[in-house]
Amino acid sequence: VLYKQGGFTDDEVARLREHTRRMSFDEITYPGYAPDTGDGAKLFADYTAQLFGAPVPIAPAAGTADVGPVPGDGPDPVVDAAPAVLPSTALGRLAWAALLRDEWDGFASRYVFDVRPLTNDRPYFAAYIKPADLLRVTDRLEAVQDEWGTLILWATLAIAVITASTLIAIPVAFGWRTVFSRTPGKGLTILYFACLGLGYIVVEVGLIADFVLALSNAALSASVMITGMLVFSGLGSLVSERLLPRARVAMPFVFLGIAAILVGYGLFLHWPLQRIGTYSYGVRLALCFLLVMPPAVLMGMPMPVAMATLASLRKETMFLWAWGINGCFSVIGAALVPIVSTTFGLSSVLELGACAYLLAIPAFFAVLLPLRAGGGERHGLLEMPADSLQRAG
Repeated sequence: VLYKQGGFTDDEVARLREHTRRMSFDEITYPGYAPDTGDGAKLFADYTAQLFGAPVPIAPAAGTADVGPVPGDGPDPVVDAAPAVLPSTALGRLAWAALLRDEWDGFASRYVFDVRPLTNDRPYFAAYIKPADLLRVTDRLEAVQDEWGTLILWATLAIAVITASTLIAIPVAFGWRTVFSRTPGKGLTILYFACLGLGYIVVEVGLIADFVLALSNAALSASVMITGMLVFSGLGSLVSERLLPRARVAMPFVFLGIAAILVGYGLFLHWPLQRIGTYSYGVRLALCFLLVMPPAVLMGMPMPVAMATLASLRKETMFLWAWGINGCFSVIGAALVPIVSTTFGLSSVLELGACAYLLAIPAFFAVLLPLRAGGGERHGLLEMPADSLQRAG
């Protein structure tokens, strides 16, 4: 990079270009240079082919056809033309032009790698390979050594999914009578506990990454978050017994409250966290605990309410499904969080958690479905005596 106070004259630019021609250098940009952007699609495709080692087909222009060589024509005549410019050089010129013209967003959207600028929401220097190209780099890992961590994240997610599926398949194979018993709302009940497992873990792990902004230490953030989530979720579970008699009406509002808080945290949490980071150590810890409390208290209610409901309706066959599905999706969610955060941003993790809890609303009504008695009589949760509800809690 050459720079000069007052700028370069036209004569100096001409001398520079002559020097680079003699030295076989390539100028990326210079005053007055306008890169040729005639066939930008072909240029990006050629660069991708140069990188991945496989040609990318480009459709011929409208009204033309590729007829190929004509027999008998012989070799092409030698034409005195300038040496061909590598796609990487031409693309480098386009990149600098986009930077100088403040057109980087348009260039980044077409570039083979993810080169969006880093922010507090996406503070990751790696994860530049787009998900659609992951399989294309598996045979050239030596060229992307600094991206192995991201590839390991995807491998971890695949292992978690396979392991969870296997652990679910084993009891299905050996306990098929119980698995396929006619329990009302079984499918949506399973979905309910899957949503709880996924939602809780993605929020917990996602907030750990967010709170690093205020606490300046990942280990300290994890300690505060895990402790706060366990304590305040426990308090939520403790008071959830009061919701049992009116669970059908109260729980949808609990889920809506969780989703609203998570969406709000995803959009605005970075502002108070930046401010909290300027306070003393003890004040930072106390304020972070207070921020954990609102979602954690509400997130501690859905699981015990659902388990007590199943017990009161004598749907004990769903207990194994409840714990197993919840645990499996907790493992999958923990592996999914870093992929979502590096690809879409930390706020997207909390939005994913909000979606999981919103999806649990219709599934919760399947948990409330009573068993059908032999004579067609139904026994619902709200019809049971108060002492039975208390024992179920």
